[in-house]
Amino acid sequence: MNLKENIVTSLRNAILQGEYPPGEHLTELALCRRFQVSRTPIREALHQLEKEGFLRITPAAGARVVKLSLKEIFDIYDILIILEGAACRLAASQMTESRINKLEEYNLVFEKAMLEENVDLLFDLNASFHWLITEATKNAYLIDMRMNFRRLVDRIARIFPHVPGQCEETLTWHSKIIHALKESNSALGEFVMREHLENAKKNLYGYLHGRESINSGYELPAGFELAGFAGEPSKSKASRRDRVEREAG
Repeated sequence: MNLKENIVTSLRNAILQGEYPPGEHLTELALCRRFQVSRTPIREALHQLEKEGFLRITPAAGARVVKLSLKEIFDIYDILIILEGAACRLAASQMTESRINKLEEYNLVFEKAMLEENVDLLFDLNASFHWLITEATKNAYLIDMRMNFRRLVDRIARIFPHVPGQCEETLTWHSKIIHALKESNSALGEFVMREHLENAKKNLYGYLHGRESINSGYELPAGFELAGFAGEPSKSKASRRDRVEREAG
């Protein structure tokens, strides 16, 4: 990673872990001191985080960490379910062997990333899996809507590697989606995609409400207003490794 990317990753993690809670004012001077760099890479990093939806930058006030309520999170997710279901239905007749192979590759690397507990890679692979399906539709209007919606979704999607059991379930659902697309079955593809995301939404709901009950007066992303949010990934590295070794044997 280059300097800007390192700063973006560090600041994003600091927000997710509650070091910078929603509403917190981030000053360029303080960040320059923290990272021992000039203002230029700090400004570039702040603008990147604004694109991702973590910050809001105004000329007078500078950068502040953005808030989302629980209702806003699930309103966004409901729209995502509709868009992703439509994308899978439309993509079913457009899938090529090379696209299917790429989806299978994403799934294979996803499982390895689970073993390594590489949260950033898990996020990237999941996003790439879904985006490949959207692009395969060749529907410019759907692609444009999904692109504009992406920064809102990405804020929420970064929670999922921390939801207990979600990564394992994602791997299973993605395999089912790949099967439907291999069969060019548009109805099954839409059904499985929607079931996948409805299940993920249910898991997210339980996770966030469980944490909310421990943290009174707490309002979720971006920042998720929880110190120590990142916590442990969904299952232990040992249990995943054991399962993979058993299957390999």
